[in-house]
Amino acid sequence: MPWLPLEITSIRFSRTPHKPNPALLLDNVDGKLGTLTGLQLEYRIHRDIPGTACRWLRLNRLRILQSLQVPRSPEFQDLIDDAEELGVITFDQGDHLEQTDIMLSARRRDDQRTVHMAISLFRDIANDDVSLARERADTLSTIMGTPAIPIVIGSSIAPAQQEFADSLGVATITTSRLTI
Repeated sequence: MPWLPLEITSIRFSRTPHKPNPALLLDNVDGKLGTLTGLQLEYRIHRDIPGTACRWLRLNRLRILQSLQVPRSPEFQDLIDDAEELGVITFDQGDHLEQTDIMLSARRRDDQRTVHMAISLFRDIANDDVSLARERADTLSTIMGTPAIPIVIGSSIAPAQQEFADSLGVATITTSRLTI
């Protein structure tokens, strides 16, 4: 079987009957439900965020650079790879940026300058989520050479976390669509 990677020459599957553990089955269902809910949420946000961003942030010519529905273009991937290879960003920063849920590019209506947005989705927004969003936007800004707006979207944010987000310049959006 020459197509198998590395030194793998065969794969065998066991057909040994086993009794399923009900607790593990429930965990598996919960995990799949969470994944399905997350995918549905990202689809809805992907559908709604262009209009929302254009209205709230006074933007136009919005393009989706990366999301679950829009794979990262080879040109954008090359920019990330080149920045890593040239030492402009670290490999960890590149990895974190690639894990951003949605990245957008747009122009500001008032001065036509290009801006980018790094959008991260979380169920409940915590300080670590806010910090991560800020770091991802800073990395995106470094690579693209333009301002980047960090945005976190979640079902809720406590007042202390909102204050922390405000202090870091991270935009927050709360939506009831994150609840099951």
